[in-house]
Amino acid sequence: MNADNRKSRLVMTAVASSVMLACGQASADEEYDFKLDTISVTANKYSQDLVSLSGQAEVAGEEVLERNEVRGVKDLTRVASAITPASGFGSRQLTKYTIRGINSGNIYNSGVTVYVDGVAQPFSQMNQQFNDVSSVEILKGPQGSVYGSGAQIGIINVTTRNPMIDGNYADLESDYSKLYWKNKVDAGGALYGKTVYGKIGLINQKDYGWIKDTDGSNYNTGESYGINGALYFDGGENIPMVVTLGGAYTKDRGHQSNVALTEEEYRNGKLSGNGINRNPDFTGSYLAGVMASNPDVAEYFGGYEEAYQALINSGHIQDEIDPVEDRTSYTAYVKLDYYRDNGDSINSITSVNDSDSCELYMMGQGRCGNNNIRTRQFTQEVRYVAELGNSGDIYDSGKAVIGVNATKSKVDNYVLAQIDISDNPVYQELIGGTMFPIGQVDLRTDDLSFSVFSDVAYNFGVGSESIFDIDIGLRMEHDQAKANGTYNFGYSMDHVENSYDMFDYKAAFGYTFVPGQRVYVLSSSGSKSGGFSRFPTSELDAEGYRPEKTYNYELGYHMAYDNGFDANAALFYMDVHDRQAYTIVENSYMTPLRNIGRMHSAGGELTLGYHAERVAAGISMTYADARNDTGDYTKHPANAPKFVATGLIDVTALKFADFSAHFGGSVRYQSKTYFGEGYTSVFENSGLDQESQGGYTIFDMYASAEILKNLEIKAYIENAGDKKYANSIDNGSTYGVRFYSMAAPRNVGVKLKYSF
Repeated sequence: MNADNRKSRLVMTAVASSVMLACGQASADEEYDFKLDTISVTANKYSQDLVSLSGQAEVAGEEVLERNEVRGVKDLTRVASAITPASGFGSRQLTKYTIRGINSGNIYNSGVTVYVDGVAQPFSQMNQQFNDVSSVEILKGPQGSVYGSGAQIGIINVTTRNPMIDGNYADLESDYSKLYWKNKVDAGGALYGKTVYGKIGLINQKDYGWIKDTDGSNYNTGESYGINGALYFDGGENIPMVVTLGGAYTKDRGHQSNVALTEEEYRNGKLSGNGINRNPDFTGSYLAGVMASNPDVAEYFGGYEEAYQALINSGHIQDEIDPVEDRTSYTAYVKLDYYRDNGDSINSITSVNDSDSCELYMMGQGRCGNNNIRTRQFTQEVRYVAELGNSGDIYDSGKAVIGVNATKSKVDNYVLAQIDISDNPVYQELIGGTMFPIGQVDLRTDDLSFSVFSDVAYNFGVGSESIFDIDIGLRMEHDQAKANGTYNFGYSMDHVENSYDMFDYKAAFGYTFVPGQRVYVLSSSGSKSGGFSRFPTSELDAEGYRPEKTYNYELGYHMAYDNGFDANAALFYMDVHDRQAYTIVENSYMTPLRNIGRMHSAGGELTLGYHAERVAAGISMTYADARNDTGDYTKHPANAPKFVATGLIDVTALKFADFSAHFGGSVRYQSKTYFGEGYTSVFENSGLDQESQGGYTIFDMYASAEILKNLEIKAYIENAGDKKYANSIDNGSTYGVRFYSMAAPRNVGVKLKYSF
């Protein structure tokens, strides 16, 4: 296989879309010759130019990610308006994301899936850090016809560096700031001629935190380690196949899962000892109320306070909330890519994910060892990509994809909070054991899915320049969900089982009226699988929940010209059926996971970019008016701002010989945001309102110098205005007290990078 052909087959992401492309992907003296294949996306699981896509996407390349300090998935907000992290309280690993005003009400079953090098990541790895990343692609709107369940509102595709494409490379980087210190090493290249290639990436990050403990030290600290690598085997001309063996390992530990601050603590940025954290009195009062749900507790122990003291004495829980996270995750995959002479290809991906985490952020969760969640996921996908018509002729050509996918996941959730009653034979006989359970979960959920999918896209030339095109996709998926175990006060799921069939589609029609300008209409759908709650609290959870479905209707426009200007825009309407959400049971701490009804979102998107010789600038805007349509339920969805705008600029201040100097930055505006959802009757009867936060603007700035094309020195400021804002606000429905999750303040840092 020659180098050009190999490269064209392997490149599964390209440089950028609109804003990202405009902000630094090309060099200052690059010529802007229009080519349909210069800006690519992988919405159909093969590379295609953005102009030909019936849909919207934002893509950031390596340079944009580095200059704007995008260190993980959540940091993509610095370069795109497409997503908003829905960071509530609890595990920071279970972050969900809002796209077009829609997010998942089920934290264990997101409507957005993260893919790394084509490998689907489980829910426990949604908030992962980036290492060795070359580009990130955000696909907006349902992608169910190709990607299946979990792509109900969008996809985040992460692509790491590939030495078969990028050539030999080696980078050393140290990034030190007020809030963290990150060091990483990336290297890759040919190991044996043009047959064997390899790469490795190492990363370590220490988070210094910004919330003060009662003794004045920083509280929300943490540390993470990561390693990723891959081997590539190229069969060359004789065997036109590439085999990739890859994997990754990450380890996180710290105190960042959840730090719930009272209003006074939020203002001061410091724990007081009288709030929720570091307060044994609050913990005792709360748990006594929880145990009141079981009258047997008072009968046996003589009162709820006495039961709480017995629980503390058992050693299974601590007498105060002290958030801790300890997570280890592994990923391994095998990819086979076989290329036929006619341009067709056969692609296979086999992957295994394993995540073991202990995340303590609630009352009575105890210690690591008696509070663990283990997630295992196996995926096998095989697809055939066929060239149609006259390959390379944009007036009479197309592509077809057909594939099968099987995914199996297991989640073991183990929470132990119990009291030894071995000294009371009478009560042992009543309970049927020697331990009295208080808030106990020992549950396994199994999910298995089989699917068949296809997509056909074709261009029809009309006249000398105009092109009509169609894109039709269909996916059929069968899911089986099982659960077995016990939880809380004697509730159980005794080998319960449900199964569901889901059908998702895509139908699009496009018209290119001049080269580089195209309009399209699109109707598509995406599903989120049904199943059983991974953290049940009520007997209602034993019934399970049905799949959630989103229908999307869209009118869009793409434009890319050789003068450095490009634009992408869309109007959309998204209609969600059978929305999954945790519902609060009145006068109880129980929050069963149920299908609550419908919601919708209507709005528009616009991205503009311009790249001149010395200045690159762009803006990305998303307007999404999302509403819950379920009666007696809060009208405003949580973590769904109506308007988000992101702007980027990069200026080449100096450039001569092997020296260049840049300065630039980004700005993000987010409008009023609501937090928490629930039945209005429950809120009203409890005297609670849905919390909200007004709009705010965040500015980031940087200045960098590249010397001899090997050494980069950079200084940066994040949240330059030191804006204080909350990631989330709880109205008191969780702990009975209004509290905040505090976002990061101003951060100042310097980075050194040396490339060999």
